[in-house]
Amino acid sequence: MLNLKEGDIVSIDAAHYKGPATINYIARDLLYAHHMLPIQCEISEEHLDQFEDHNHGQTIVRFSLRDLAGNKKAMEIPLLEDNIQGTLF
Repeated sequence: MLNLKEGDIVSIDAAHYKGPATINYIARDLLYAHHMLPIQCEISEEHLDQFEDHNHGQTIVRFSLRDLAGNKKAMEIPLLEDNIQGTLF
């Protein structure tokens, strides 16, 4: 489905960073567990100024699949239909 691989340059659209990044590592078994931030990227020195104020020169950052620009809508997978109630057990 997705042809992401290490070394790819992707466009990130996250709350704390917007700009290009290079993929260093992908935890493929956790790719759709967005809260685990399965994609590790490196931000080049020239783009560090696009971070919010809490970054202090850190260049390796983890993102979710939803943070990749253009994937916001595609990654919204409904768990249940509107009229069906579910249970965890």
